[in-house]
Amino acid sequence: MNAPDNCFVVMPFGRKPIPDSAGRVYDFDKVYRVIIQRAIRQAGLEPVRADERQGSHMVHAEMFADLRDHPVVLADLSLLNPNVFYELGIRHVMSPSGTVLMCRQGTLLPFDVNLSRVIFYDFDGESLDWEVVESVVQRVQAGLENAKRRQPDSPVHALLGRVLSSLDASTEKNGGTDLEHRITRYDTLDEFQKELAVFWKQSGARWEAKAAEHARSPFGLRAAAHLALLTEASERGNLGELPHQLFLLEQYDLANVVFETKKNQGGLGLRDTLRYGSSLSEADPSLIGIERGWKVLQSALEKLDPKASPDDATPKQARDAAGAHYCVGSFLAWKWRNSEDEADLVQAIQHLSDAQRWGESLAAADTQEGAGYPIGRIAHTRLLLLVLLRALDKDRQRPDRERHRETIFRLKPPANHAPESISFLRWYRVIALADAGSAEEARALACQALAEDARLFGSAKSGETTTIAGRQYLVIRRFIETFRRELCHPDQLGSIAQMLQSPTTLS
Repeated sequence: MNAPDNCFVVMPFGRKPIPDSAGRVYDFDKVYRVIIQRAIRQAGLEPVRADERQGSHMVHAEMFADLRDHPVVLADLSLLNPNVFYELGIRHVMSPSGTVLMCRQGTLLPFDVNLSRVIFYDFDGESLDWEVVESVVQRVQAGLENAKRRQPDSPVHALLGRVLSSLDASTEKNGGTDLEHRITRYDTLDEFQKELAVFWKQSGARWEAKAAEHARSPFGLRAAAHLALLTEASERGNLGELPHQLFLLEQYDLANVVFETKKNQGGLGLRDTLRYGSSLSEADPSLIGIERGWKVLQSALEKLDPKASPDDATPKQARDAAGAHYCVGSFLAWKWRNSEDEADLVQAIQHLSDAQRWGESLAAADTQEGAGYPIGRIAHTRLLLLVLLRALDKDRQRPDRERHRETIFRLKPPANHAPESISFLRWYRVIALADAGSAEEARALACQALAEDARLFGSAKSGETTTIAGRQYLVIRRFIETFRRELCHPDQLGSIAQMLQSPTTLS
C-alpha cells in the first residue's frame, strides 16, 4: 500500500503535438513542473508520476495498483489522450473518491466526464502566464485538499447502486480455485441465510417476529423470508409486507419469489401487483424483464374502477387510481428509455398526466386520504413530465408551459406528513434547481437534505424499513442518469448525484 501522503499523477509525458494547430506542441512536463508539483506539495502531498519510477516492473500491474491504492489521484485531460481516459475510467471504478481533474481551457470534454468537476487552465502549449499559474495552483490545491477529505467524486459510484459484480474479490486475492470463482458472494450468503432460517424454524421462531427484528438488515430480512417460505401455508398467513420490505432493501430476486408465493396463496391486491411488476424489472433490467414487469402492471390497471373520476370518486378510489397511474407512468418512462419506442413515451406521459390529475385532486381534498398522499410523489410526477415532454418535443430547452417546476416549489407538506415523502420532495427540488442552472441554491439545499436525511435515518426504529439514504438515493441517482439527455446542466446534476453515492455513511 502506498504512503497516504502521495498523489499519483495521470497525464501524458513530454511534448505532444496539438491536433490541427500547424505543428505546435503541448509541453506536459512544463505543466507538471510549474503547476502540478507545486499544487500537490502545497496540499501536503508528494507527487508521483509513472515515468519517475525506477526499475523494470510490469508497467500495467504497477499502474493499476497506483490507481487503486493512492488516496488521491490527479489527472490532466488536456488533448483528450486515450491512455489518460483509460486510467481515469479505472480509477473511477476502483475508488468512489479522491480524484481531481484538470484540463486545458476550451477542451470539449465527453459528456460522461462532464458529470465530474474539472479545473480548467489557460495554456498555449509553450508559455505559462505567471498570474494564470498562481490562480490554477490555488484551485488545484483546493481540489486536492478536498479530495484528501474523501469527498465523493466518481460518477460511476454516483450513478450505480452497486459498482462491482457480486464475485467475491477476496477469492482471487487469496488464490481461490476456478470453482470458487464461479460461486458468487451473493449465492454463498443466500445459503447461509437458508441455514439460519432452518435454525430459526427448529427453535420455534416465527417469521413475522424475525422480519420485524431484522427489517433494516438485508441479510436478516432475507433469512426471515426463507423462514416464511419454509413455514406451512396454513401457518404463515398472507405474507403481508414482507415482499415490500425486501423490495425496499433492493432484494428483488427474493421479493419476486415471495410475491409469487403470495399470489398463489391468495392473490395480490393492487399495491402488491404494482410493486411486483416493478420488482420483476429490477431483478432483470433487460427488455425481457421489463416486458414481464409490464404485463404484471397492465393487470394492475384492470383492478381500477373504470367509471370513477376525480370529481365523484371515493378517497380510496382516488388514491388507488393516482398510485396506479403513477407507478405505470414511471415504469413506462423507464421502458421507453430502454426500448426507444415513442409509443412507450406517449403512454408514459398519458399515465403520469392522469396521476397528476388524480393525485393533486386527492391532495387538495380535506380528507385523511388526501393528507396522506405522498407529496414527494407529486413532485416526482411533475419532474418526470417536465423531462418527458422535452423528450417528446426533442427539445431540451422546451419552455415549461405546464409550470411543473413552479408547482414543485409551491408544494407544502401537510402536518405530520411522512418524513420520507418530504425527503423526496427536497431532493426533487434540488434537481429542479440544478436543472435550472441555480447551482449554489441546489448545492445548499442538497446539503440541508443530507443533514435532515441523516437525522431521520438515525431516528428510525430498528423494526422499521426505511428507504431514506438507501433505495431512495438509488432512485434519485437513477433519475439523473436515465434522463441525462433531457436535463440541463449535467455537470451540476452530476455533482448532486455524487453527493448521493455513499448513503451508508448515514448509518
